[in-house]
Amino acid sequence: MIGQLIDRLLAPERPEAILATLLARRAERSAAVDERIVALEQRAAEADDRLRRLYRMVEDGVADLDDLLKDRLAVLKSEREVAHTALERVRGNDRAPIVIPGDRIAAFGALMRERLTSGEVPFRKAYLGALIDRIEVGDRQVRIFGRKDVLEQAVLANGGPASGVRTFVRRWRSLRESNPSYQIENLVS
Repeated sequence: MIGQLIDRLLAPERPEAILATLLARRAERSAAVDERIVALEQRAAEADDRLRRLYRMVEDGVADLDDLLKDRLAVLKSEREVAHTALERVRGNDRAPIVIPGDRIAAFGALMRERLTSGEVPFRKAYLGALIDRIEVGDRQVRIFGRKDVLEQAVLANGGPASGVRTFVRRWRSLRESNPSYQIENLVS
């Protein structure tokens, strides 16, 4: 079974194909973010322009600064702030795309094949557990599911398992609050 897994999952072109789909999906998201940035820039510019026109009307004496105009100014200022805040947030989340050279992917595949065939059993289990979420066995096929971003992190880490909390574990602390202090405060109250 492990031989077939190694032959199919870690064939030199397989990890590269998997990571290429991840890159394509990120490129689509990046394009959507770019469209959102353009829309937010336009919205912020429109709000700024409206405010300038209202200020110019007051300065030129065309309109008096009554309560209705004050309310309109407050609404436009609020719209402008919302647009600028959203624009800053979207720009702050923008990350440079990660590029993984093909030779690094090939080296990762070779390293994983070696470690899965000749490594110690606990070591093998750890690697498989890090890369594979679940395996479904059907009548005619076996399907292996894993997260592409975890594979990407393993390739970037030179074959080592990614550190940190595994975010796909659904039942983490399912019986208690994730913040024990919060739970104690609620019991006391």
